[in-house]
Amino acid sequence: MDEEKIEDREEEELLKEYRSTGKEGGAPAAQAVVCLGAAGTVWLTGRISPGLGGELLAKIKALSESPAELIPDPIELLLRLIDKL
Repeated sequence: MDEEKIEDREEEELLKEYRSTGKEGGAPAAQAVVCLGAAGTVWLTGRISPGLGGELLAKIKALSESPAELIPDPIELLLRLIDKL
């Protein structure tokens, strides 16, 4: 019983330390930076070379409207593999 309290206390301390570092928003912030960088690149390409920018936007539109997944979900792949066994 005492060991559980000690482990809970240690977990709470670790959680407080993690939250105090401000790193819990790191992944969404990184995704936002990548998205903004990609949007800036597409915009700049369209300004420098409108033909190339138009082709790039058409390709992005085609990929986003396609029902096929570009990157398969690893969990679904694992579940399919387990089902085959």
